[in-house]
Order: sequence, then C-alpha cells, then structure tokens
Amino acid sequence: MTRSLALFSLVTLAVAAACGTSHDKSEDGGTGGDAEPPGDAAPDAEPPRDAEPPPPPPECAVETDREGPFETTFRFTNEGDEPLWVLRTCRLEMTLEACASGYEAVSMWGDCTVDCAEAGGGCIACGACMYEPLEVTPGGPAEITWPGHTYTFDHTAAGCSCHVRTPAAAGKYRATIRVYASEEAVTSGEALRVVEHDFELPAPGGVVTVPLAE
Repeated sequence: MTRSLALFSLVTLAVAAACGTSHDKSEDGGTGGDAEPPGDAAPDAEPPRDAEPPPPPPECAVETDREGPFETTFRFTNEGDEPLWVLRTCRLEMTLEACASGYEAVSMWGDCTVDCAEAGGGCIACGACMYEPLEVTPGGPAEITWPGHTYTFDHTAAGCSCHVRTPAAAGKYRATIRVYASEEAVTSGEALRVVEHDFELPAPGGVVTVPLAE
C-alpha cells in the first residue's frame, strides 16, 4: 500500500526490502533518525561484546534456520520519470524500525562510541559529517550496506559514550527514508514525501529493494 503527502518542515532524515510492501507517510508521523544514546547512567557491569537478541513476539517472527547477523544491502530505486534525491551525511540517511519494538526506530550504527565491553581505551572524538544531496535516477540507485547489528548505548565509568552491539534478530522490519524533488530541497529540508518499506530479515539474497517513485 502506498500513500504520500507533501512535506514542508525541516526534519531529521530517516529505509527497507525485497519481499515487503512500500508506502508513504506524513512528516508528522515520521520517526526521525536512529535512536540516540542516553545522557546519563553508567553500566552496572561490563556487557558482552555481542548481546543475545531476544526472540521476537509471534506477530513479528519469520521462519528461518539462519542465525544473525544478517548483512543487508538497502537499494533505493527510482523507476519514475523524474529525478529524486536523498540525503547522505556520514552515510545514506535512513531509519530502521523493528516490529518487535512496535516499529520504533533502532540504531543501526555505533559511530563515535566505544564498545562498553572494552571501555579502557578512552573516549572517541568525531568530526562533523559532510552534508551531501544524492540523486537517485532510473539507472542510478542509491545503496547502503548494513552489517546487521543494532546498538544500545550507555556510558563508561570514565564518562565515555559506549555501545552494546546485538545481531538483529530474524523477523519483520521497516525501512524509512525521506525523498526530495531537487538538490535545493535537500538543502532546505523540504521533503517531497516519506517512503516506508516493510521487509523481513534475513532478506532474500541479502538485498532489500525500496522503490522511491510513486
């Protein structure tokens, strides 16, 4: 099912899959970017490098004998007549939402944080990312490869932001991305629409294709 609304407000950018369905949603209903690290509380104990993912509820489960992580390439395509644009900063901006969390956004990356299980090496300082409009044409899809982990965040005893990495469990997910009509619209934050695409992990062939055109 596909639906779209014109979007005129500046928002945080937020994608998804070969075996799923695509639809649009309004800016007010968007989820924004990945979940952010919390601002307080140190861990009570050092967590393992990779935590065990909890089993999904029955309505979110899929049948598979494979174990994660499931490396997945998200391929955003444009089969329409008009060029479309998306935003790339440190990487292509999209949001992953998990059925198991009520389709709340989950963090796909642990950038600029240390592993909570190896917290003795000091904090990580990161510079600013480039802000780059990326055109998506019929012959030129936009792609991003995700290693298949999700992240939660905490702080070390020294006050450094740290992450706990967990292989994303097999199940149902949703990818969300904001689409723009021009390079200038990307710069101004004036999104044309928000595209959502439901898919399952593991994805067939490790690829989730997300059509952006209506």
